[in-house]
Amino acid sequence: MRRSLEASGISVVCRLAALGALLFWADNARAIAVNPDIVIRQVYGGGGNSGATYTNDFVELFNRGALPVTILANSWSVQYTSPTGTGNLGAGGLITVLPAVTLQPGQSLLVQEGAGAGAGVPLPAADVTGSIAMGAAGGKVALVASPSGLGCNGSSTLCTQAQLDLIVDLVGYG
Repeated sequence: MRRSLEASGISVVCRLAALGALLFWADNARAIAVNPDIVIRQVYGGGGNSGATYTNDFVELFNRGALPVTILANSWSVQYTSPTGTGNLGAGGLITVLPAVTLQPGQSLLVQEGAGAGAGVPLPAADVTGSIAMGAAGGKVALVASPSGLGCNGSSTLCTQAQLDLIVDLVGYG
């Protein structure tokens, strides 16, 4: 009798875990439906500052999937805001709209952003050039399925579900 109760208990726990995973997936399916294969691979802020390795800030996007992914012209953007405070993603010119591009599996896209006073070495040839001045000590960088600023920051201005649905990937650093 004891053995069958233990087996039933394990079965119930497994079923509850599976149900929880299914509910989590269903709740987040819209957020990852944009394209889970394109991610922010690297972020570098403070480019050109005293002691900086590179002259420019940059964001590297990467196709981690098995199939090519096409981004249509003026449909996606890279957006930045400070790590704290009331600044919103994409506000005040902190946005770089991406051109049409197809990323093959394993391919990166280098988005060169703002430059500091000139310390460091130049980046390799960039695929896209923007002017976002990203903080060296910290920030939030979002890859967004829209050419418009999100207008939220996740702290003092919470993102609506519609805004969250546009976020392809988000990195906070610092």
